[in-house]
Amino acid sequence: MKNLILLLALLIAAASLSGCKKETKETSEPEEVFESTAKKTLTEEKLKQMIDSASIKVYKEKRYGVMVPYPDFFEVDTTSSPSTGRFNYPFLADDSINLSTGIGLVMFVEENIEKWNIKEAIQNLEDSITVCVGHGKDYFILSGYMENYPIIHSIEKCFLVDGNWINYTLYYDIRYENAVERLIKMVKEWQPWEKEKK
Repeated sequence: MKNLILLLALLIAAASLSGCKKETKETSEPEEVFESTAKKTLTEEKLKQMIDSASIKVYKEKRYGVMVPYPDFFEVDTTSSPSTGRFNYPFLADDSINLSTGIGLVMFVEENIEKWNIKEAIQNLEDSITVCVGHGKDYFILSGYMENYPIIHSIEKCFLVDGNWINYTLYYDIRYENAVERLIKMVKEWQPWEKEKK
Protein backbone atom coordinates (compact mmCIF):
# COMPACT_ATOMS: atom_id res chain seq x y z
CA MET A 1 0.00 0.00 0.00
CA LYS A 2 2.93 2.34 0.72
CA ASN A 3 4.16 1.88 -2.85
CA LEU A 4 0.72 2.76 -4.19
CA ILE A 5 0.56 5.86 -1.99
CA LEU A 6 4.01 6.94 -3.18
CA LEU A 7 3.00 6.29 -6.80
CA LEU A 8 -0.15 8.38 -6.38
CA ALA A 9 1.87 11.21 -4.85
CA LEU A 10 4.26 11.14 -7.79
CA LEU A 11 1.31 11.13 -10.21
CA ILE A 12 -0.09 14.22 -8.48
CA ALA A 13 3.26 15.95 -8.73
CA ALA A 14 3.56 14.99 -12.41
CA ALA A 15 0.03 16.21 -13.09
CA SER A 16 0.81 19.46 -11.33
CA LEU A 17 3.99 19.90 -13.33
CA SER A 18 2.33 19.02 -16.63
CA GLY A 19 -0.32 21.65 -15.98
CA CYS A 20 2.40 24.25 -15.49
CA LYS A 21 3.79 24.34 -18.99
CA LYS A 22 2.03 25.74 -22.00
CA GLU A 23 2.49 23.70 -25.10
CA THR A 24 4.85 25.86 -27.12
CA LYS A 25 7.57 25.47 -29.67
CA GLU A 26 11.13 25.91 -28.51
CA THR A 27 11.62 29.42 -27.30
CA SER A 28 14.30 31.44 -25.60
CA GLU A 29 11.69 33.24 -23.50
CA PRO A 30 11.32 31.24 -20.25
CA GLU A 31 8.47 33.44 -19.00
CA GLU A 32 6.29 31.93 -21.75
CA VAL A 33 6.76 28.42 -20.35
CA PHE A 34 5.44 29.26 -16.89
CA GLU A 35 2.87 31.89 -17.87
CA SER A 36 -0.20 29.99 -16.63
CA THR A 37 1.36 28.89 -13.34
CA ALA A 38 3.00 32.21 -12.62
CA LYS A 39 -0.47 33.67 -12.23
CA LYS A 40 -0.90 31.26 -9.30
CA THR A 41 2.22 32.31 -7.39
CA LEU A 42 1.04 32.45 -3.79
CA THR A 43 2.08 33.44 -0.34
CA GLU A 44 1.05 31.16 2.50
CA GLU A 45 -1.28 33.88 3.80
CA LYS A 46 -3.09 34.20 0.46
CA LEU A 47 -3.45 30.43 0.10
CA LYS A 48 -4.82 30.13 3.65
CA GLN A 49 -7.39 32.82 2.85
CA MET A 50 -8.42 30.96 -0.33
CA ILE A 51 -8.79 27.62 1.48
CA ASP A 52 -10.54 29.02 4.54
CA SER A 53 -13.10 30.93 2.45
CA ALA A 54 -13.68 28.21 -0.18
CA SER A 55 -16.95 26.37 -0.52
CA ILE A 56 -16.55 22.62 -0.13
CA LYS A 57 -17.82 20.46 -2.97
CA VAL A 58 -18.35 16.71 -2.65
CA TYR A 59 -17.43 14.14 -5.29
CA LYS A 60 -19.34 10.85 -5.09
CA GLU A 61 -17.26 7.90 -6.22
CA LYS A 62 -19.43 5.67 -8.40
CA ARG A 63 -18.48 2.08 -7.51
CA TYR A 64 -18.66 2.25 -3.69
CA GLY A 65 -20.53 5.52 -3.19
CA VAL A 66 -17.65 7.08 -1.24
CA MET A 67 -18.15 10.81 -0.63
CA VAL A 68 -15.02 12.93 -1.08
CA PRO A 69 -14.93 16.62 -0.06
CA TYR A 70 -12.63 19.14 -1.78
CA PRO A 71 -12.36 22.95 -2.06
CA ASP A 72 -14.29 24.39 -4.99
CA PHE A 73 -11.21 25.92 -6.64
CA PHE A 74 -9.33 22.61 -6.91
CA GLU A 75 -8.91 20.91 -10.30
CA VAL A 76 -10.73 17.56 -10.46
CA ASP A 77 -9.46 14.41 -12.19
CA THR A 78 -11.56 11.28 -11.80
CA THR A 79 -10.62 9.65 -15.11
CA SER A 80 -7.74 7.39 -14.07
CA SER A 81 -9.87 4.72 -12.38
CA PRO A 82 -13.51 4.29 -11.37
CA SER A 83 -12.45 4.02 -7.71
CA THR A 84 -10.00 6.93 -7.64
CA GLY A 85 -10.44 10.67 -7.40
CA ARG A 86 -7.72 13.32 -7.57
CA PHE A 87 -8.25 16.94 -6.60
CA ASN A 88 -5.35 19.37 -6.77
CA TYR A 89 -4.28 22.97 -6.95
CA PRO A 90 -0.85 23.56 -8.52
CA PHE A 91 0.95 26.85 -7.89
CA LEU A 92 4.38 28.40 -7.58
CA ALA A 93 5.70 28.93 -4.07
CA ASP A 94 6.26 32.60 -3.40
CA ASP A 95 9.94 32.01 -2.64
CA SER A 96 10.83 29.87 -5.64
CA ILE A 97 11.62 30.34 -9.29
CA ASN A 98 10.22 27.83 -11.78
CA LEU A 99 9.49 25.36 -8.98
CA SER A 100 6.03 23.88 -9.13
CA THR A 101 4.43 22.87 -5.89
CA GLY A 102 0.87 22.52 -4.77
CA ILE A 103 -1.75 20.70 -2.78
CA GLY A 104 -3.33 17.39 -3.68
CA LEU A 105 -6.19 15.35 -2.30
CA VAL A 106 -6.43 11.74 -3.43
CA MET A 107 -9.11 9.15 -2.69
CA PHE A 108 -8.74 5.54 -3.74
CA VAL A 109 -10.15 2.12 -2.91
CA GLU A 110 -7.69 -0.77 -2.74
CA GLU A 111 -8.17 -4.43 -1.89
CA ASN A 112 -6.66 -5.46 1.46
CA ILE A 113 -4.44 -8.09 -0.17
CA GLU A 114 -2.36 -8.59 2.98
CA LYS A 115 -5.54 -9.24 5.01
CA TRP A 116 -4.29 -6.88 7.71
CA ASN A 117 -6.52 -5.67 10.49
CA ILE A 118 -6.15 -2.04 11.68
CA LYS A 119 -3.43 -2.85 14.25
CA GLU A 120 -1.40 -4.90 11.75
CA ALA A 121 -1.68 -2.18 9.11
CA ILE A 122 -0.36 0.45 11.53
CA GLN A 123 2.54 -1.81 12.58
CA ASN A 124 3.48 -2.51 8.97
CA LEU A 125 3.10 1.03 7.63
CA GLU A 126 4.73 3.05 10.41
CA ASP A 127 8.42 3.74 9.86
CA SER A 128 11.01 6.48 10.37
CA ILE A 129 9.11 8.93 8.13
CA THR A 130 5.48 7.89 8.74
CA VAL A 131 3.68 7.75 12.09
CA CYS A 132 0.18 6.89 13.21
CA VAL A 133 -1.55 9.98 14.63
CA GLY A 134 -4.93 8.39 15.36
CA HIS A 135 -7.00 5.24 14.97
CA GLY A 136 -10.33 3.67 15.75
CA LYS A 137 -11.92 0.24 15.35
CA ASP A 138 -12.22 0.60 11.54
CA TYR A 139 -9.67 3.29 10.57
CA PHE A 140 -6.21 4.74 11.13
CA ILE A 141 -4.58 8.08 10.32
CA LEU A 142 -0.97 8.34 9.17
CA SER A 143 1.18 11.44 8.88
CA GLY A 144 4.61 11.74 7.31
CA TYR A 145 6.64 12.85 4.35
CA MET A 146 7.91 11.31 1.13
CA GLU A 147 11.30 9.63 1.43
CA ASN A 148 12.84 11.27 -1.64
CA TYR A 149 10.88 14.53 -1.31
CA PRO A 150 10.99 15.61 2.35
CA ILE A 151 9.32 18.92 1.49
CA ILE A 152 6.11 17.01 0.56
CA HIS A 153 4.12 16.01 3.62
CA SER A 154 0.94 13.99 3.83
CA ILE A 155 -1.90 13.10 6.14
CA GLU A 156 -4.04 10.11 5.22
CA LYS A 157 -7.06 8.42 6.70
CA CYS A 158 -7.68 4.77 5.83
CA PHE A 159 -10.86 2.84 6.54
CA LEU A 160 -11.09 -0.94 6.40
CA VAL A 161 -14.46 -1.82 4.88
CA ASP A 162 -15.50 -5.24 3.52
CA GLY A 163 -11.94 -6.31 2.73
CA ASN A 164 -10.97 -3.01 1.11
CA TRP A 165 -8.94 0.00 2.20
CA ILE A 166 -10.71 3.28 1.50
CA ASN A 167 -8.01 5.94 1.59
CA TYR A 168 -8.23 9.74 1.56
CA THR A 169 -4.88 11.55 1.52
CA LEU A 170 -3.78 15.18 1.54
CA TYR A 171 -0.34 16.01 0.08
CA TYR A 172 1.11 19.46 0.62
CA ASP A 173 4.31 21.49 0.53
CA ILE A 174 5.46 21.75 4.17
CA ARG A 175 6.14 25.48 3.69
CA TYR A 176 2.34 25.87 3.41
CA GLU A 177 1.35 23.78 6.44
CA ASN A 178 -0.48 26.61 8.20
CA ALA A 179 -2.41 27.39 5.02
CA VAL A 180 -3.78 23.83 4.78
CA GLU A 181 -4.97 23.51 8.40
CA ARG A 182 -8.60 23.36 7.25
CA LEU A 183 -7.79 20.52 4.82
CA ILE A 184 -5.83 18.58 7.46
CA LYS A 185 -8.84 18.80 9.77
CA MET A 186 -11.14 17.79 6.88
CA VAL A 187 -9.11 14.62 6.24
CA LYS A 188 -8.92 13.71 9.94
CA GLU A 189 -12.70 14.09 10.36
CA TRP A 190 -13.62 12.45 7.03
CA GLN A 191 -16.15 9.62 6.89
CA PRO A 192 -16.48 7.75 3.56
CA TRP A 193 -20.25 7.97 3.46
CA GLU A 194 -20.89 11.31 5.10
CA LYS A 195 -23.72 13.48 3.82
CA GLU A 196 -22.94 16.03 1.14
CA LYS A 197 -21.88 19.39 2.53
CA LYS A 198 -23.69 22.49 1.35
